[in-house]
Amino acid sequence: MIVAALAEWERQTLSQRTKEGLAAAKKRGKALGRPHKLIEADIVKARQLLDDNPYTSITEIAETLSVCPRTLSRAIHRN
Repeated sequence: MIVAALAEWERQTLSQRTKEGLAAAKKRGKALGRPHKLIEADIVKARQLLDDNPYTSITEIAETLSVCPRTLSRAIHRN
């Protein structure tokens, strides 16, 4: 019983410290989460390629940018 209570307290303490750490990092301007594979310049370049030649496929453009076609498609539609 005491061990279970101690384990639960430790879990709550760890969760609280994690939340505080994330909040502090965000306040300092630290970007949280996984970085995007494509930068804005790559997305602009992909859009330009699509506009210049409508017969160019997303797959071909994705290969030139070394990303998955789905990643490129999401990035184009997200922005």
